[in-house]
Amino acid sequence: MALSGADAPLRQPRPKVRSRRDGAAVPLDEDDKRLMNLLQSSFGLEAEPFAVIARELELPLDEVLAAGGDNLDDRERAALHEELEASVAEARAGQLVDADEVLRALRDKR
Repeated sequence: MALSGADAPLRQPRPKVRSRRDGAAVPLDEDDKRLMNLLQSSFGLEAEPFAVIARELELPLDEVLAAGGDNLDDRERAALHEELEASVAEARAGQLVDADEVLRALRDKR
């Protein structure tokens, strides 16, 4: 697999397909929103991916690096960890589903 290189343009950010019922867990300014959209939709295989993101957004690299948190509140983080622990337990118990089957089922829903 070839890396796209630091000078390759990023893909256009995809629009958000879901939103929180009561707004974001953490208030985001416009730079934060642009950054999150790029990180969630265009984070490529790069030697220095955050430098590519900073260049694309025309933001200082240190600002991009400082904003790299998960933006989850404590409740969401606890729910995520609970789901991850359940997934690990299922995998250890051999309760696995072939990835091709999952992808096929998702594509069939389109």
